[in-house]
Amino acid sequence: MNVPPPTDPRTRLRASLLITIGLVAAVYVAFIMLFGGTSTPLLLPGLLAIGIVIAGGAMLINMVARQQTAPAKDKRSFSDLDMYSLINRLVDDLDEDELAYLERKLDERRRYTDNRLTEDIGLLLEHRDEERQAGKRA
Repeated sequence: MNVPPPTDPRTRLRASLLITIGLVAAVYVAFIMLFGGTSTPLLLPGLLAIGIVIAGGAMLINMVARQQTAPAKDKRSFSDLDMYSLINRLVDDLDEDELAYLERKLDERRRYTDNRLTEDIGLLLEHRDEERQAGKRA
């Protein structure tokens, strides 16, 4: 009978978990059969260690399965909105403190732009005068 391997990652992980537990259980039974009658003082610690390995392996495989099969977070889709609609939505959701902060930042930006504009115009006028004077000398 030829059965294809499962394609679902969760099912594949469960199958590997069952195979791992089966193999460890086989080692467990073999350990009991080989050393059960001759060395009883070693039997209990050995069985306890194998039990801990089985439980730890199962927990590790389960933890990896949860991480691999965790659903991806859906990203918000704003493809149907333009930039101005997005800005309007953001501004509508602001509280009073955030609005005050935004207004302060906008005022600072306006003052900086206005000061820079007057400086730029002054520099341009000086540069134009220097070019005129250089043109008259030549």
